[in-house]
Amino acid sequence: MALSRQQQNYVDVVIKQEAMRKSMSSPEEMQFKDILLDIGLIEDKDFKHQFCLHGENLVIVVDFFFPKINLVLDLDGADHSNTSKAKLDKMRDRLCKINGYTTIRIKTPMTKERRRYWQLFLREALREDDGKPA
Repeated sequence: MALSRQQQNYVDVVIKQEAMRKSMSSPEEMQFKDILLDIGLIEDKDFKHQFCLHGENLVIVVDFFFPKINLVLDLDGADHSNTSKAKLDKMRDRLCKINGYTTIRIKTPMTKERRRYWQLFLREALREDDGKPA
C-alpha cells in the first residue's frame, strides 16, 4: 500500500530527525556504543543507536534500542536530574511501557565497573532471548 503525501512527509521528517540526532551523539553515547560493539553486538541487527520508536501515540528517538527484547537504554547525564527533564523522561518511559517497551536509564559517566556490569547484563539478556550463548 502506498503512503499518502502526508504520511510520506511525516516519514521524511522522522528520517531527517534520526540523521540529525545520530550526528549529535554525545561522547557518552559513543562510549556506550563501543561497549556494545566490544561484546560482539552488531549495530542495526542486535541494537539500534538513536532509533525512532513508533507506536500508538508514540514517536520518540531513544539512545539505544534492542529489538529482540524490546529494550530501550537511555543514557542520562547530569542535565537529566533537573525537574523538567526528569518529568519528560518519566513521560517517555510511560509511553514506552504502554507500547510494550522496557526502558532502562543509565546514569553517566560510565566507570570501568559500570562498563563491565553493562557488558555482562546485555550478554545475558540477549543470550536468554536467543536461548544460546551470546
